[in-house]
Amino acid sequence: MKSSNGFPSHRRQRTAPSRRTQLLAAFDRSGLSAAAFARQQGIGYTTFCGWRQRRAKTKASPVFVEVELPGPAAATPNRTTEAAGNEG
Repeated sequence: MKSSNGFPSHRRQRTAPSRRTQLLAAFDRSGLSAAAFARQQGIGYTTFCGWRQRRAKTKASPVFVEVELPGPAAATPNRTTEAAGNEG
């Protein structure tokens, strides 16, 4: 296929997001290295690495998470404290 400037166009078509998700899931199950999987599927290695990086950023857990602590517990005597107080 020639582009408008007369030179052949070697650009591949974009992979649909749903297809990328399928391929990344298949990679997770494959046990292959990223390079081997990309080669097997006919995907450029750097393209595949970019997909993986973008997925990792979207799956990253939040830095801060709100935590609710239980209310103050009733004060109970500490046996160690009592024993230490009775010795002297």
